[in-house]
Amino acid sequence: EEAQATAAAAASAAAATTTGGGGGEGDPPSNNSSVNVVPKTAREPAVHCIVRWGERGITNREVVVVEVLWAPLDQVKFRARSLSEGRSRGCRFWVLPPSKLPEGARYEALPNADSP
Repeated sequence: EEAQATAAAAASAAAATTTGGGGGEGDPPSNNSSVNVVPKTAREPAVHCIVRWGERGITNREVVVVEVLWAPLDQVKFRARSLSEGRSRGCRFWVLPPSKLPEGARYEALPNADSP
């Protein structure tokens, strides 16, 4: 029953998008489907910070910036996931835009894996 309900909902959604257009093939659609939607893979590069939690203080934990990158968000998230591999919850990395960094955030570069 659940699969049939899901299939019926998908079919009605598809029918609504194909029949909601104008009179002919060349006419623009009358609904909001003409709005350009940027796919996730085509995001513009921007400045993003890969951060982690710092040492736990008396009042709270500080945020430590480990990398600042100019790249599409998907690539930066992939980098943060790869840095987080093998780390436990609470020790992983995540992405923040510079505008969301707390005041006084510290920068601490990651140790370079290429150095001897």
